[in-house]
Amino acid sequence: MLLLAALPLTSQEQSVPERPDQTGDAAGFASRDATVLSMFGWGISLCVGIAALTALIENDHAHTD
Repeated sequence: MLLLAALPLTSQEQSVPERPDQTGDAAGFASRDATVLSMFGWGISLCVGIAALTALIENDHAHTD
């Protein structure tokens, strides 16, 4: 309700300028963003997986000669 009441107080102009419209730009930006998110996801999941494996593997059976 507060947002609806404050709506007439905001400016009607866009605060972010639009990029010039060129054919195919949106597809290029979308595929780049998807690739970046995928790489971050894989990197974080690999780090968490490796950390979990190293934490779960017992290493108290050292052999001394």
